[in-house]
Amino acid sequence: MKLIALDMMKFKIISVFLFVFSISCFSQTKNEKESRIRLDAFPEASKLVITPILSKVKRIRYYRETDGNRSSFESKFKYHKYWYSIEFDNNGILEDIEVTVKEKQLDTSIRLKLNAYLKRRFKTYNYLKIQEQYVSPKTFDDINYLTHILEHRNTIPSNYEIVVAVETHDNWEIREMTFNYLGKFLNERTIKQDSYEYIMY
Repeated sequence: MKLIALDMMKFKIISVFLFVFSISCFSQTKNEKESRIRLDAFPEASKLVITPILSKVKRIRYYRETDGNRSSFESKFKYHKYWYSIEFDNNGILEDIEVTVKEKQLDTSIRLKLNAYLKRRFKTYNYLKIQEQYVSPKTFDDINYLTHILEHRNTIPSNYEIVVAVETHDNWEIREMTFNYLGKFLNERTIKQDSYEYIMY
């Protein structure tokens, strides 16, 4: 009986460990910092991508981001009444393009799926930011891919990245969640308070 009890105890410990591990993989904490910089501080590869669009966009700004483990570069601007952000890795290679949209601008089927998912998980929630996310497929070179998204965005499937305030166990948290082009949940991160301000821009 003692051996059985010990085996059961080991099983419970392992089960708890696996559960905690799966949760940590499923939901991570986002604590990024950004500082505004000049375009000439960007890697050469990313400057080559951005330079051709300078005459077409408005209010363009440049940033360096760090999260303790990696650094990246981001350009934010306005084009045809939409706010865009373009993220590059530390070598200046294009990673993704994001476009800020409103909930009412989402396709109806996507909007219903996102809301259904949030209602299943949280007592209360409020959208703070919604973005279409276009991840570079590397079938285009970076310059042509950016141009393609700017000119044909409405014909291209995107992921959806949302920043949402959620009520959990009588506490409010801010989560960043990503869904694929069909509205299927992919991943999420909790956003720390000191990262919130710049994420909202």
